Amino acid sequence: MTCYRYLILDLYAVLFAVSLQCFCVARNGRNRDRLFFGARTRAELYHLDRISALRDGSAGLEFVPVIERPDPGWTGETGLVTDAIARTMPTLRGYDAYVCGPPPMVAVAIELLLRLGVREPNVYYDAFVPASEPFRPD
Repeated sequence: MTCYRYLILDLYAVLFAVSLQCFCVARNGRNRDRLFFGARTRAELYHLDRISALRDGSAGLEFVPVIERPDPGWTGETGLVTDAIARTMPTLRGYDAYVCGPPPMVAVAIELLLRLGVREPNVYYDAFVPASEPFRPD
């Protein structure tokens, strides 16, 4: 896959990180990519070792963790992940965006991304919805 646009990633959950690893390797650092990972607390950030390995393997990947309720020692971005995107990226023209998380966050993120200049065909998303029935293995 050849993609020459920038990429912004807004991830509430990093289950997508495994697939992202293949994507980053394929892009081989050709673009500057930014991965936002929103969590309520520092303890809710997970797969940081995988994200660190992705960052180390791709010169163009910047990781931005965002904590909604930071502890006193936190020095990174705070608040909602969408607020952090708006603060740090005033325009997103020319970007592709991949969003995943709960439906309300995905809806707010898509609205923000479009307002900041991402073209609608360049917004990809996966809204995590609860199963209507609990999973019961046979």
